[in-house]
Amino acid sequence: MANYIACFRRLVTARLGPSRGLGGGGPLIYHKFLRRFWRAFFEKHNVPYVTPHAARRGYSSTLQLQGVELGVVAKLMGQQAQTSQ
Repeated sequence: MANYIACFRRLVTARLGPSRGLGGGGPLIYHKFLRRFWRAFFEKHNVPYVTPHAARRGYSSTLQLQGVELGVVAKLMGQQAQTSQ
């Protein structure tokens, strides 16, 4: 688990923009992001691949399991606060 946390920490802090000399500056296109950055990150760090959707769900589940309030989790995920019933 610590290995995943360290890898995702590097993923979050990694430079997301294009390298110098590669062009860029245009809109972020999902399949290009997956090929050039997301999959490349997992290959470089030799960790099992997960989709961006699975990473997002895992992040929110981990926060909830650690006792973070649902409204805070929703805000971190970029959603409006949800109420549990």
